[in-house]
Amino acid sequence: MRLTENNFQFYLALIIALCCSTSANAQEARYSAAQIKADIQFLQSKLVNNHPNLYIYSSKSEVDSFFGSLYQQIPANMTALEAYTYITPVCAKIKDGHTVFFPDDQTINYYNANARYFPFKIYWNGEKMYLELNYSLQDELENGTEIFSINGVPSKEIMDYCTSRLMRDGNNQTYPVWVLNNWFNEYYSYFYGHPTEFTITYSAKDAPIQTQKVKALLKQDIFANRANRYPTRSFSRTSGQKEGDGIVLTIDNESKTATLTIKDFTNKILKSTYKQNFKQTIKTCFTKIKAAEIKNLILDIRNNQGGEIINGQYLLSYLLNEPFKVVEQYYTVGNPLESTTEKRNKISRGAAMGITQPQPDAFKGDLYILINGGSFSNSGIVSAALQYYKRGTFIGEETGGNKNVLCAYEKSIVLPNTRIKVEMPTRQFAIREPDKNTGHGTMPNITIKPSITAMIEGRDEIMECALKLIKR
Repeated sequence: MRLTENNFQFYLALIIALCCSTSANAQEARYSAAQIKADIQFLQSKLVNNHPNLYIYSSKSEVDSFFGSLYQQIPANMTALEAYTYITPVCAKIKDGHTVFFPDDQTINYYNANARYFPFKIYWNGEKMYLELNYSLQDELENGTEIFSINGVPSKEIMDYCTSRLMRDGNNQTYPVWVLNNWFNEYYSYFYGHPTEFTITYSAKDAPIQTQKVKALLKQDIFANRANRYPTRSFSRTSGQKEGDGIVLTIDNESKTATLTIKDFTNKILKSTYKQNFKQTIKTCFTKIKAAEIKNLILDIRNNQGGEIINGQYLLSYLLNEPFKVVEQYYTVGNPLESTTEKRNKISRGAAMGITQPQPDAFKGDLYILINGGSFSNSGIVSAALQYYKRGTFIGEETGGNKNVLCAYEKSIVLPNTRIKVEMPTRQFAIREPDKNTGHGTMPNITIKPSITAMIEGRDEIMECALKLIKR
């Protein structure tokens, strides 16, 4: 049969319909208790054999008991997202920031194209939830509005439920909260589904509590509204960024103050997104700092989620004025069936070990380091080294990355039935005095939790504090 224009249109429509039907059916697919159990057994086996931080914050008996309870309580069947919600509390048991769970690709792709999402960026300050940016079709809810509940569930309950299923290093809470403050609508959809509208109880500027129904939106509509209303804001690590903005140096010659902002330590992102080379750019920055006879340097590594450790080592060589260590030792799993970390792990090799000498023209003036929950992984390592060598004043919030011990060198695994993806680290970094690990990141000398008022006014309270200290 000859393919005419009419036939082509007919078959094209038929293919699209079949594809959509297949995707929709995939989202409705249910997995039996036996399939879920097989996935959990697969996950547990991979963790035992490969995860070097498995028993740092929970003993082997506690981890085994946790998995035992999962096996015993599996419902008769679950969807892919229900299985994801059921399994992810393992994050709060292991407490490793580089152990990350994602729903299967097919589920994510389907919902990204077809489902509707919560159309606001929220800000949780540890006690209250606020509407930071409005992406919805309605403008009744102003930025800064306090949100008390969503679809009948109190805001605190929502945040507790979500954070109990998110990655974090040890007892740190700033990192999972930071993640939700940036991607709340995504994780809300994982754990609470995709309603077509949201009933929100709220109060604007201490007004009486009110109730408002807000339509959920497709992601493409959220992105479009976001771009139109907040054109100067960037919301992604790799998109919407400007060339040359990965590492930025500004100099105030009058006050002899410089600000060095580093958004990323990852070479690939710096090269592809910002068109910058880390070492060349850092060297140029400190050449300018020396030429301008800078006395005060503000290092801003807020929201920097890490990258290559050798880049952190290179930066430190310009900030420290004595020989220093970045990582004391690396470990991988050697005896997986042992019950303690000391017996399970064996010494391994890795970058940035041994003694590093400072640069001949390393900065010797006053240093101020701006940190928050998004200062994770390599940013946490850099912060830990600076604090250990008593170099600088830290301002902001606890780093998301642990200051004593963490893991990295992730490998991806896919659970055989539900196809849930897991990023699992394979190497432990003993950064600094691991025997003194409290499960926390680098603590600031001056703690500042940004207020919603300052945020919607476009004020940076943490930077303001640093500048006030310098003026004094």
